[in-house]
Amino acid sequence: MKLHAAGLALCLTLPACGRQSASAVKEETAGLSDSATIDATSARTTALAQVPGGSIVTEELEQENGRLVYSFDIKKGAELGVEEVQVDARDGSVVSVEHEDAATEATEAKKDSAAAHQ
Repeated sequence: MKLHAAGLALCLTLPACGRQSASAVKEETAGLSDSATIDATSARTTALAQVPGGSIVTEELEQENGRLVYSFDIKKGAELGVEEVQVDARDGSVVSVEHEDAATEATEAKKDSAAAHQ
């Protein structure tokens, strides 16, 4: 999951059992949910369908490449890394599904941290 300026990018950790929380997804920037036409619960269902047997680890509503997306990191069993699934917050389509290993996540965190200190 790509995190942006510290304090703006907030992730919500969900129970490892994969239950879908009724709570609101965290927003990269306040007010993003006002532009979403797809609710977080529907987006979670769509994301989990992409990783059968997976559990949501983090979720965020963010602007990515000019698109408003729900971004979910999904862990599947003992497999290493996570699947990042992005769901368009306006039409509910799957934007991307990418595997992120620990090295990829660490690189993104370092880049985001550096950007936050600029």
